[in-house]
Amino acid sequence: MAQYADQQKILDEIAGYAMNMFAADLVTVFECDQGVFCGTGLAGRFKDRARAKPKSVDPGSAPFDLVNVYRKSQYDYKAHASGAVGASGVPNFVAREGIMSVAGIILRTSAETVGAIFLNYRRAHSLSDEERDLAEALASTAAIAIRNKRMMAVAAAGTLAPRSAPPSPAAAGNSEAAGR
Repeated sequence: MAQYADQQKILDEIAGYAMNMFAADLVTVFECDQGVFCGTGLAGRFKDRARAKPKSVDPGSAPFDLVNVYRKSQYDYKAHASGAVGASGVPNFVAREGIMSVAGIILRTSAETVGAIFLNYRRAHSLSDEERDLAEALASTAAIAIRNKRMMAVAAAGTLAPRSAPPSPAAAGNSEAAGR
């Protein structure tokens, strides 16, 4: 997971763009790789920023369930107080931050799911059809950016298998001449 350390900047930038585009109070972006969550980006004025980034994303948590259980974006989630306190007695994110409405959008490329983005509102809010279309476009673009950043990190680490280069035009010409 060390290769994802430099992913933080891109996750925070995605969160910032989403916050501005949708006038969300708080935005969280969760990255996952083959079902394992490995990064979180944040944007907004958090009441408790230090606790906004979870140490882990476990079954039963919103990001885990969105990606692994629902497997599709959820746009009209009304956050409420029930379940706002975890088993440890500590208020969860929704209660701590005073969230009233949430939209959770899956970040997916054509080949894989790379995470989820949550638009959090401290007021009642429902995304219009146009906003939903825009959210899906942002999610697709963000997913591709995350995937490209991963591929660049793998290539820079030298762990990407090199593709065989096509023959040069001169070599291709010589092989044709030799075959005659």
